[in-house]
Amino acid sequence: MDRGDGVCRHLDELNKGCSIYDERPDICRIDLQYANHYQQTMAWEVFVRMNEVGCEQLQVLASSETT
Repeated sequence: MDRGDGVCRHLDELNKGCSIYDERPDICRIDLQYANHYQQTMAWEVFVRMNEVGCEQLQVLASSETT
């Protein structure tokens, strides 16, 4: 899904949202990923926080690459 610069090719930069949200792939559906792969090893709150941290790190990386 990476458009080559670490950003998803389906990001609507104007609205800061997913342009294919209703048709997004399974990898983008965190509830499905949690149920299929992580619920046996961690609580939902931990999983969500890990995703938030990952997004924050990607934003820092992306902003440092543009400066």
